Amino acid sequence: MSNISDDDYNYIKNNWERLSEVEMFLTGFISNEERRYAESIATSYVSQQSGMSIEEAEKIFKGLRPERSMWGGKYAKQYKEVCLNYVASRLEKYRSEIYKVVCADFDYCNKRKLKKFLSEEYQLGIAIAEALLVATTQLPFPIATTTIYLVKHKILDKWCNCNKSGE
Repeated sequence: MSNISDDDYNYIKNNWERLSEVEMFLTGFISNEERRYAESIATSYVSQQSGMSIEEAEKIFKGLRPERSMWGGKYAKQYKEVCLNYVASRLEKYRSEIYKVVCADFDYCNKRKLKKFLSEEYQLGIAIAEALLVATTQLPFPIATTTIYLVKHKILDKWCNCNKSGE
């Protein structure tokens, strides 16, 4: 019997290969101030790269679907990158707790190589979500999206020192 909800189980299973969508969902949890900062960084980046003034770039990206142009795509990528830096910094605050639960108690480095997880990788995400749900305090983001993010960005590999231990 699983400790996570059916919704979380299905979210992990159905979104395991949709990292970009998971990332964009996570960016919805940052503050409006952080979003405005990300927008200004992305606008400034496109302005510098394109030779447009910041005012011209702002006019293009305000209220439009910027991903429909080359510069819009660059804007969207830069915006998402800055937002994900906020996500990563928030998760960093839980690093020691996640380390204890996932790296030490769950033995992530060894379990990620088990046949059942290699054949259906999303099952690893479900097992990690269960471990986090049972043993941690409230994380700043939903458990299912956090789990996918931590595994797919290889953050757990880094935090658990999987490569350093030859695993």
